[in-house]
Amino acid sequence: ADQENYDVEKTMHIFEAEDDEMLGLDLGLVTGQEDRPNTTDRPLNNIRGRPKRVAKKKSNKGKKSVITFPWKSNQRFVPTIFNFDHTTSGIDEDIPRESSFLEMFLQLFTMELISHIVSETNSYFTDVVAKLPNYASVDELSTWKPVDQDEILFFLALCLLMSQVRKNKINDYWSTDSLLETKIFGQVMSRNRFKNILKTLHFN
Repeated sequence: ADQENYDVEKTMHIFEAEDDEMLGLDLGLVTGQEDRPNTTDRPLNNIRGRPKRVAKKKSNKGKKSVITFPWKSNQRFVPTIFNFDHTTSGIDEDIPRESSFLEMFLQLFTMELISHIVSETNSYFTDVVAKLPNYASVDELSTWKPVDQDEILFFLALCLLMSQVRKNKINDYWSTDSLLETKIFGQVMSRNRFKNILKTLHFN
């Protein structure tokens, strides 16, 4: 029973968690906050003393819907163990100097793998998410449409770019504020579509 509750809660977390948490932004993995000094981020009246914590009032406004996931037993996952050695490691093809960044990337992240992600993501939504009684109440899922290879490549490209263009929250990448705006993100994919894929991305 404990294992059942744990797995259901873990799956629910995927849909109810903040998008920033799913990408690790809250841990500073993208924003680089772990390298920033803390003193300059505090109000001046708190620099010499310990900042006081102010309790936040709980509000029902914007409360997220609770999704109930079905439990399936006797489906223990057994991973495939691959035997790697020096004969099968690394890239075994010569990469021409004139190759584009995309061509180099696809030497490691093949289109076969991209197709697999597309298939698994679409299947996951159809076979699992769409059958949940109130999935449409989750904003990012109510406007779902199947992904294709190009979209997954765009999605991965934006994820890689986020490690270079550091911001505090996912929404900031699509901000139109002149101090935060990075136009390339909105030109490649809308914010809602990015978060839509983030919620349903699946690999097996």
